[in-house]
Amino acid sequence: MKKTWLVLTFSVLNTIVSSCVTAGELLTTQVNVKLVDSPSPSKWGVPLETGQIVVTESPIPINTLYLLLYPQYSPFIHVGIVDVSGGDVGVYEASGTYKLGMGSAPPTDNISGHVRRISLDDYLQENGGTATFYQPPAGVDMSKVLAYAQHHVDSKTPFDPYFNYRDRSSLYCSEFVAAAFEAGGVPAYSTVPMKPNRSTQVVMAWLKVNDRDILPVDRLTSTARWLGTISQTYTLTELKVDRTVKAELYQRFTDNQKLGNILAWEGMNVAFQPLVAQFKEQAFAAFDKDEFYTAEQVLHKVGELADESLGDFDAGNISECKIDFSHC
Repeated sequence: MKKTWLVLTFSVLNTIVSSCVTAGELLTTQVNVKLVDSPSPSKWGVPLETGQIVVTESPIPINTLYLLLYPQYSPFIHVGIVDVSGGDVGVYEASGTYKLGMGSAPPTDNISGHVRRISLDDYLQENGGTATFYQPPAGVDMSKVLAYAQHHVDSKTPFDPYFNYRDRSSLYCSEFVAAAFEAGGVPAYSTVPMKPNRSTQVVMAWLKVNDRDILPVDRLTSTARWLGTISQTYTLTELKVDRTVKAELYQRFTDNQKLGNILAWEGMNVAFQPLVAQFKEQAFAAFDKDEFYTAEQVLHKVGELADESLGDFDAGNISECKIDFSHC
């Protein structure tokens, strides 16, 4: 990637603050025809049941930071558990919000929140407007999963901004979901080392994230259990483009790359560096958002644009499964 240096003394301000979208009609309803006969007649398009895992992906630049920590590419940045047992459609989640602080303390010191149950409408609006649903693991005792989740809602178990998986007195999103399913009898999940990039390691140390093992959101999912994807933000073509853009950035973010080559601090916001922003804009402009394109077509064209904008990069092919889940 062409190098545009930036000293990363900025606070990763929205460490778990998400992009809000306006509730509206679905622009994408994609279902797994192997598991779902047809889209649901409800407004959500995908048949929803208690215990399903719901993951989100977000277009805002700051969430790219989390994707760059993963040892393997995934577009997912947040996760919760679907609950329809009360008659409405809700989501159990561990979530935190940044509150502007003063002084030199890292932003993680100013994040507060707790385990909660919110409506799926609010969950979508707060987390980018795109959600993908998976069946729960086989053999899980859902009554114990719900009991665990509700206990932590009632206890207002705090959100863990430091991502310490070994300390269950506070919980981050994937840690909470993993612990809930473990309470339901699923074998213990295992964490994985963060991507060994020097730049992100410096930022993580400043943020007081001392545990360098994490549980990526996609460790809770399985390609065989994918039910469907909905979006109020993107058409299916736009989703494929967005995932491919992120994948191109991810594979170029090698061990010696700098976060400042991708992200820039602008006032109170994190933005993409101009070259990256230009590449993303060109990628979206290359497709008619309402037309159908195969994952192969999107990968080919966006890959060409990435080479033109960011420099040639010799890497393995990006899996079509990561771009269009119906290929999994």
